[in-house]
Amino acid sequence: TAEILRIVVAVLRPPLASVARLPKSELPRRTRYDTPQFWLCGTSAGSARIAGELGIRYAHHHHLARQRGDDAGVGDAYRDAFRPGPEAEPYFAIACYGSIADSHDQAAEDDVHNG
Repeated sequence: TAEILRIVVAVLRPPLASVARLPKSELPRRTRYDTPQFWLCGTSAGSARIAGELGIRYAHHHHLARQRGDDAGVGDAYRDAFRPGPEAEPYFAIACYGSIADSHDQAAEDDVHNG
């Protein structure tokens, strides 16, 4: 649920407040690899909206969506809901599935059997 994701993001954020009182010379040197990237992988505008509200990256898994063609507003839902969090800017990806074969007919057959 969205509340569980909020808790996970809050727990795993870097503890900046606890080191703020240290002299700068004692602070660990930070790199862009110190903080994990949070991704929410989903199949709907609802999951995209949750990712946006949490300020995390979103990957839309079109091939897993229950209703095909329900994808049109997913990117808009994510961008409209986005509030800076672990990510300062929205970061959206699309995961797709397909088949490659020697012919169109073979690819279509493989897609039916494997998808």
